[in-house]
Amino acid sequence: MSDKQKGLVEFVRNLYPNAEHRFCAWHLYNNFKQDFKGLVLKDILWKAATTTTLQSFTRAMKEMKDTDLGAYNWLSERPPVHWSRSHFSSYSKCDILLNNLCESFNSSILRARDQPIISMLESKRLILMETIKKKRTAMMRYIGVICPKVVKNIDKLINSEYAKGWIRRLCSNEDFDVAGPNGVQYKVNLPNKQCGCKKWEISGIPCIHAIAAMGFNNLEPLDFVDDCYKVETYMRTYDNTMGPINGKDMWPSIDNVSLLSPDVKKRAGRLKKARRREPEEPKDPCRLCRWH
Repeated sequence: MSDKQKGLVEFVRNLYPNAEHRFCAWHLYNNFKQDFKGLVLKDILWKAATTTTLQSFTRAMKEMKDTDLGAYNWLSERPPVHWSRSHFSSYSKCDILLNNLCESFNSSILRARDQPIISMLESKRLILMETIKKKRTAMMRYIGVICPKVVKNIDKLINSEYAKGWIRRLCSNEDFDVAGPNGVQYKVNLPNKQCGCKKWEISGIPCIHAIAAMGFNNLEPLDFVDDCYKVETYMRTYDNTMGPINGKDMWPSIDNVSLLSPDVKKRAGRLKKARRREPEEPKDPCRLCRWH
């Protein structure tokens, strides 16, 4: 996930040819709105980005074309595999559209970035060491198989108004027809963890249609969550803790010539530290995920 800097696009393509490279949809929209303004075009773009099926994506792009041909041509030049959930791979089990994780890390190292290179690296090491330990300690106190946020999201989905009115029809021992009150209908296959809406395959978390099918046989939705959301996997992720090191007075000395600081002229005015936010961007970056 990146902000689509030109250097990063080539770098990722050459160094990681098999990696799935996504662009932050929020930064994509910020570039889009410079030439194509208006709430209507904004809603259509986010509709195309957040939809999980190719059919819905095609309809959203057709709506964009009928509304503004220039906006459609601009968006068509950006491959949807980088910014639309409808074209995301199901391998990574991740449906995020925004690089909030990167923004959160950058926010945590603001003070460290103003320090000299050695002090900056030491500050970042301490931040990472404390973060890893805090994550492990918090999860060790948790009792459960699936990570708590996933459990909370599934419970919220089950108890939502959207969960009411779904009709389950058993077609075979594996396949279900799940129809909703608004006329939509999806095919659900529980053993393969597949649903016609593709949300389950992309995120690894059962969608409301799959949960409705599970209720037919009194199955537990948490048993169908992908292994990447298990506490065991979480603990393995943070298993490589960063150990302590001795202070500077214990470091080995070298005979190389000391490096001089770069000859950079100081600019007039106060140096800006905080990232300049867009007019429509919330102060809390986590709210972006709740928007879409």
